[in-house]
Amino acid sequence: MGTDIHLYWKEQSQDEQNKQITGWDIRCGDVGYLRASIGMHQENEVLRRIFGDDVWDGKPENPKCPKCKGDGMSVAFRKWDKKWHKEHPHGGTLDYPPEFAMLGTKEKPYEPNPKRICKDCKGNGTEDGIMGVRVKFDEDKLKELSVLVRIYVGHAVIGTPMHSLESPNAKRATTMMDMLTRSLTGVGADEIVQGEVSDGEIFFKISWANSLIDFFLLGKEMEDKLREPRVYISW
Repeated sequence: MGTDIHLYWKEQSQDEQNKQITGWDIRCGDVGYLRASIGMHQENEVLRRIFGDDVWDGKPENPKCPKCKGDGMSVAFRKWDKKWHKEHPHGGTLDYPPEFAMLGTKEKPYEPNPKRICKDCKGNGTEDGIMGVRVKFDEDKLKELSVLVRIYVGHAVIGTPMHSLESPNAKRATTMMDMLTRSLTGVGADEIVQGEVSDGEIFFKISWANSLIDFFLLGKEMEDKLREPRVYISW
């Protein structure tokens, strides 16, 4: 359980999408995938702050695919599905015939079975075949990211828990960053002691922060290429 975030864009290839299937690796922001398990409280808090409510709510929703009416099914698969549910009004175990197996071909096992999905929308039910909510990866967004990363990493280095990023804690976070800066210049360095974060956790958090930065840099690259990047959050 946790938060899985994907970056999608116009003209994205299937291979580029397949690279986002990482087995919940937290270091794959460079391919457009972010991960924070349910126990990663600080990381989830950063994600909650950097992506707005519209992204988390999945709204505004993309227009539905006119061919499949938003269900993502091919005509043949929808016909079979409708027939099965008519014959099994009380439900049961779905036993798909071979042509409608959920997995793709042996050569491309991670791709959706083309016989099951609508070709126009690639099976996701949207008009343009791209899932997610449009996010502007511009300079302002990168500045917002920079502030959050500084606070997040600063807490990790000093070893204090980041309970919240809301305004009541902003002053504390600013003071903490000032302490960190002074410590790096040698002033008060011996006053900084390890808190609640071990060396291993620091390395883990730095890796996660790097992944977050890579995700946004990829988004900025797609923004500059006019690919209209979108963010899709899977629970």
